[in-house]
Amino acid sequence: RIYGVSSEGIKMLSRAYAPVLVSVLDQLRSDLSTEKLDRLMLEAGRQMAPHPAEGPLYDRVHAGSTMLNDLGGLTEVIEENGSLVIRGHGCPLRAATMTHPEICRLVESFLTELIGVPVRECCERYARESCCFQVAKGAA
Repeated sequence: RIYGVSSEGIKMLSRAYAPVLVSVLDQLRSDLSTEKLDRLMLEAGRQMAPHPAEGPLYDRVHAGSTMLNDLGGLTEVIEENGSLVIRGHGCPLRAATMTHPEICRLVESFLTELIGVPVRECCERYARESCCFQVAKGAA
């Protein structure tokens, strides 16, 4: 018998993604103004969202959390100060977000597009390296 690793398994085992991503972002930061890099991250995040989630806000926020988990995160939806928050435990992109916090803006844009209301990143990159995305108060 011959055994092999599926393409999904290869993706999970690859250690190349983080250094390649950091290198590309280093070059983009060198070549682009801060404003252009921010616009690029926002547009890339919007393009990542497959389609807007449907249903009540609570369900859409949970759909966002589920999508982040499907991408390798470990998130949950909690309520803080009257807002829904997607809180991550650790960050699957921490190798890059430590030096490139603009990645968090990409995820913020992705969630805004998916959930259909403004989302603000509130990640803790330095202390606990955890993801945090707050849904706008009063959003419907």
